[in-house]
Amino acid sequence: IKIINGKQEAYYGFVSSANSTNLRDFIQIDIGGSSAEIVLVKDKKLIKSVSLPYGSIPNTNNFNLLNKVSQEDEDKFKKTIFKEFDKYPWIKENKNLSVVTSYFVYLCRQFTRINKLKKKKNYGNAYLV
Repeated sequence: IKIINGKQEAYYGFVSSANSTNLRDFIQIDIGGSSAEIVLVKDKKLIKSVSLPYGSIPNTNNFNLLNKVSQEDEDKFKKTIFKEFDKYPWIKENKNLSVVTSYFVYLCRQFTRINKLKKKKNYGNAYLV
């Protein structure tokens, strides 16, 4: 077993998504058990990355995502995540969002129940690869 740091985890997520999509420019988000790696990709090259402490376990515990999500919990989740994203303006630099994670499906199901949206494999500009 080899323990890798957030930068390495972001790189491996980048390799996976870059080889799994035809998009050349995108932001890739990989939400794991205890962290989320976000990678800016331009022309299929890793430009910037960050590892954040927002994985499935802390998100579920901190924002009560295990059961029915209340409006208060949803608002708290959004406020926290968007405040964190504001620290990294490069996250907003691209509109094509490629997502590499099975936890993304869980989040989409939660927000689908909240917003009564149709379940699709393509969530707007988000692509599940």
